[in-house]
Order: sequence, then structure tokens, then C-alpha cells
Amino acid sequence: MDEKRSASVIEADVLVAGGGTAGAVAAIAAGRRGCRTVLIEESDMIGGTLTGQVLQHISSFHDGVGNQIIAGIPQQIVDRLAKLGGTPGHMPDTTGYSWSVTPVDHELLQFVLEQMLRDAGVHVMLNTRFERALVEDGVLRGCEALTSRSGPVTIRAAAAVDATGDAAVAAAAGAQCVGGGGQEQAMSILFTMAGVDVDAVLDYIQQHPEDFRSTSVTGPELRGLPVVTIWGFGALLGAGARAGEAPILRGEMHVSLWTQRRMAVVNVTRTAGDPLSDESRSEAILQLRQQALAFSRFLQKRVPGFAGAYLSKTGRGAFAHRAARKIVGDYTLTGEDLRGGRRFDDAVAQSFFPSDRHDARGPSMLVVDSGGVLDIPYRCMLPRGVEGLLAAGRCVSADTVASGSIRVTAPCMAMGQAAGTAAALCAQSGVSPRALDVQLLRQELVRDGVLLYTP
Repeated sequence: MDEKRSASVIEADVLVAGGGTAGAVAAIAAGRRGCRTVLIEESDMIGGTLTGQVLQHISSFHDGVGNQIIAGIPQQIVDRLAKLGGTPGHMPDTTGYSWSVTPVDHELLQFVLEQMLRDAGVHVMLNTRFERALVEDGVLRGCEALTSRSGPVTIRAAAAVDATGDAAVAAAAGAQCVGGGGQEQAMSILFTMAGVDVDAVLDYIQQHPEDFRSTSVTGPELRGLPVVTIWGFGALLGAGARAGEAPILRGEMHVSLWTQRRMAVVNVTRTAGDPLSDESRSEAILQLRQQALAFSRFLQKRVPGFAGAYLSKTGRGAFAHRAARKIVGDYTLTGEDLRGGRRFDDAVAQSFFPSDRHDARGPSMLVVDSGGVLDIPYRCMLPRGVEGLLAAGRCVSADTVASGSIRVTAPCMAMGQAAGTAAALCAQSGVSPRALDVQLLRQELVRDGVLLYTP
């Protein structure tokens, strides 16, 4: 750092750290309420895992029988993306894993998120890394950050949202945190294949239904769908591993096939790594990129429909991990809550998705089904040990099982809207997040289109 450059100071009402889907929605929510909102993101893109990791789709907009449980700003994002031709909207999950999936064009989604942030008046700072929490008498007052070109900047704010995914702000502020070490979930990089012979893929599925998840749709009704979600190919993967053509043994892979574009998003790579260690992450990313190349060649050789396809894009390593550090909140969501579909009086978001924990060293994953729609209580977003801060996204307070469910995109977006709205209310009223009237927050969320359970 050039010592001659002095830190500039930005005064804000709301600071949001992290420009993934949770952070982007949080900033939009706060900005729409007239708050001076600053969003910092250490990469050069908005959308986090969904855009940077070319994630195959958004999950958890609906419950198990088709009732929509997440709306508000997340639904507005889908609507705007649909107008640009960037999504077919909510579609049946043809793997049977959940009721619906919402495929997205990753490039167009970035434009939508950026425009919505601009429309909300948010000051977006890309290539800006969180460096240090500014804490006074146990209250977070902002942060110091480092821009890649202009140098250090100090951002002072009345309320803040940690949407870093790894609870970076909360940990730096002295809040209680748990996790890390890379033991909960495998790290992965997704990749896309272009030039796929769609008919040949669908022929194989129809002729070999036993090679796919038992709940999968494998019949002729797959033809004509704009996007087909596929979970299987276990026999081919096994044969490829035995022949030395697949880099690791996998029991299944997840493929999202965009039929008209002749493009597939492939989720199959994995390795162990500590996402809080730069050295471990670097090694994991290098391994995962090699796996992506090897699996693309496996697909070309072994999987019908991919012989003439080619590797067209790989996800960014910055978004390769599924879980790391989380806050310890005033309440910790549990696996028992998930299994029971528990409801809470202070719920600010909903979710319905199985808990899937991808084995970092094995061929498959552990799945725990949801017992019903799960409420995400406001207390999960309040980190113990510091005031003035809320968490949103995968770093909220939840045990390993519950986190494996609510970490997916739609609930993260919903938590972002709740956190951004709460931060704005706190900044405008001069109260701390812990002292905020949660029933007022719930009323405001419902007014803004959020779907919440009412006893």
C-alpha cells in the first residue's frame, strides 16, 4: 500500500459487506427505503455464487406442493430477468429433489442486479475488500476497507449487514462465531459445456432410467422443456473412474441442460479445503480446475450427447466453497427445526429444501429431508457479542444440518431482504438491531411483498 495515500471517509446509513445474492438484495432493500447505502464487494462482480460459480439454478421458491413461499425482491429479480430472456421462470424440478427450480442466465443476471442496485441509489464499490471492523463500546460503527486502485477507505454507518458468506465482519468485530476448517462441505467448481446434442442426452435418459435419481422424470415429457435438470449418470461415472477417465469417483452428477441453447451446466467436481485459509483455498481451486477439465473430457468420451461438446466456462474459484464460518446468534437454527418444519413468531424468511451436505472425501452426499416449510427467525441474524450488525445468507446462526438447507439461493435472498430492511429501520429510528420491534419489521416485509407465515 502507498503510505502517501490517506484513507477517504464515506458516511452512510447502511453498510452491506458482500455483493452476493444476500448482500445485493439487502442493499436494494435498504436503498429503496431512502437510506444512504454502501455495498462493498471484494470481487469485480455482483451475484456471488449464483453468477460467479455459474450455479445451475435458484432453489427453494416453493414448498413441497407448489405453494410459493419466497417473493418480494427475489421474485422481482426473476421477473426482470425473464423480461430479458434470462430465465424461463420457475419450473418443475425434474429430478424430484425439490418442487421447483429457477434457471438463470448468469451474464444477464449480473446486469439485472446491477441495475436494481442503481435504481435503489446504492453506492456500489467493487474490488473493495473488507479489512477491519470499527467498533466503539461494543457497537459496530462501520469498517475500514481497501480498494484495489484507490487505496484505503473508511465507511461509517449507523447499521451494517454482514453478507460476506464467511461472517468476516462479525468475526472481526468480536462476535461469537463457529465453523471453518473445511469439514462441513466439499469445495466445488461448476462448469458449462456448449454444443451439446440434446436429443442424444434425452434418449439416454429415457433408455436408462435406472441410472438416475429414483424420483426423476425420465420419460418423453422431458422433450420440449426449455431447461431439463438431471441427477444421475452413476453407471457412466463409475465406468469412467475405473478406466481412469474421471479424476475422482462420483456416485452422481447434476446437469442442467438448456435445450435450445445446447448448453449444459455441470456440477460434479469436489475436494476438501479450508475456505478460511488462502493457502488451502488456492490449492483446492487449482485441483478443482483440473477436475473440471478432466470431467469435460470424460463427458465427451462417455456420456451420449457430449461427444461434440466443448468446455465453455468454469466457475470462479472465489465462490468454490459451500460453507465456512457462521455467527453464533441469539438463536441457532437446528436440524430438528428442519425435520419438524418449525415455525417462529419472529420469522422474517421461509425456506423449503433438503439439507444436503456434500462429502468432501466421498462419492456422494448426506441428505436430510425437510419436514415442512421452515421459518428463519430474526434471532438467527443477530450475532452475539456485538451490536449494530446483522448477518444474512449462509453465515447466519445455524447448525450443520440446518445450514445445509437454508444456504441455497432463494432463502439467502429472502434473508437479505429481511436484513436490509431491518438495517434501514434501525438507521432511521436510531435503535440497534437487537432492540428493533420485530413485529414492525415483519409488517414492513409483508408490505414489500415478502411471504410470511401468520399463526
